[in-house]
Amino acid sequence: SGANAGTATINGSLTLGNFNGGYNFPGSLDEVRIWNRALCKGELLNNKNAELPSSQTGLVAYYNFNQGLENSNNSTITSLNDLSGNANNGTLTNFALNGIASNWLAPGAVTSGSTAPTYTPVSASVSSLVNVLCNGGNNGSATVTTTGGTSPYTYLASTGATVSTLSNLTAGAYTYTVTDANTCKAIKTLTITQPSALVTNTTVINVLCFGNSTGAASVTASGGTSPYTYLWSGAQTTSVITGQTSGVKTVTVTDANACTGTATASITQPSVLAVNAVASSTSICANAVATITVSATGGTPS
Repeated sequence: SGANAGTATINGSLTLGNFNGGYNFPGSLDEVRIWNRALCKGELLNNKNAELPSSQTGLVAYYNFNQGLENSNNSTITSLNDLSGNANNGTLTNFALNGIASNWLAPGAVTSGSTAPTYTPVSASVSSLVNVLCNGGNNGSATVTTTGGTSPYTYLASTGATVSTLSNLTAGAYTYTVTDANTCKAIKTLTITQPSALVTNTTVINVLCFGNSTGAASVTASGGTSPYTYLWSGAQTTSVITGQTSGVKTVTVTDANACTGTATASITQPSVLAVNAVASSTSICANAVATITVSATGGTPS
């Protein structure tokens, strides 16, 4: 069902056409191919009636039984050559090797001298990917393109979708399984990313005297996608505003992807500075001394 890599090797003796050490196979062997991976149906169909090209991934041993000469005595050709390049050569036992009855030349399903076309396995690649623009959003998308194998292809995504294009995706990993007309499969995993959350922080300078406009506020932004733009409730478009009276100021920060964050800055002011004077006496004689006591409230004490 897929090209699953394995680690098969031939160690010691491997017997073909013999069971339990004493029961010989009464039929014929045309070609023997030993692989260390699973072949899907499409690859088997591609290779079944012709000899294999010289280079094959995962081919451990390959015997095509074509070493004899027609109408000749082949009794001395008792070694079976491994054509995989791995030198797993074998020795023939109880084979008829003479003349026109030579097993080397018996007809079979595989046409001697022919070569199977190169098989291109089904493969999936990401042809388009759009990441999420704003943290926590779901506007990601991805499209998978398939080549090789045998069309038509069917798709199954980890979301349950059965189309080649996924949309409205949040950040995360997604897996596509593509199956061709011969049930050969390819698996593709892709990742949709998102920027970090847009964070805004404000600082203020409070008004010094009641009723004045000496206050100021500033905003800093992080996360999202820079650069940032600013819009205060007073229509200012800079990160710092000055000449402010007391009150709550609101600022909206917008990043390069049109993601927004809102923050407030509360500018305060001292209460009204009030002075109160009290005399020790409201009526005194000439050359007498009176005491006046002054007190203050509000403002900002030193």
